[in-house]
Amino acid sequence: MAVKPKAGEPKKAPVQQRAGGRPRIEISSEKREAIKRLATVGTPQEVIARIVGFSVDTLDRHCRAELDAGLEEANAQIAGALFAKAMAGDTSSIIWWEKTRAGKHETTRTELTGKDGGAIKTEITVDDVLRALPKIDDEC
Repeated sequence: MAVKPKAGEPKKAPVQQRAGGRPRIEISSEKREAIKRLATVGTPQEVIARIVGFSVDTLDRHCRAELDAGLEEANAQIAGALFAKAMAGDTSSIIWWEKTRAGKHETTRTELTGKDGGAIKTEITVDDVLRALPKIDDEC
């Protein structure tokens, strides 16, 4: 039963107590920056978790923003380097850009036809089937 304050006394804010369980995880800004830096250079999350002393689940739950920001920063840096190479005339970079960023595609089409451009005809005889079957030993 809650105790009511006496007349004239200020009301106190209710104190919330944690009911058991693990203590709350506090992650320093330095550790968050290290996580982002490791994600930027492509370090797998399992390795990042070991380095900072977390489980992969804890890392994913509490540092998702740093992991995502690291990946986005890496992608932006690589895209910038690729763009610079393409603008400088690097043929491979230009082709890659055209295929992945500009939506261009190379297509190869192969058509098979029968005699004089007609349909391909296939005939299978009983002898063909019998030759394809494995030899059965006479002792069966």
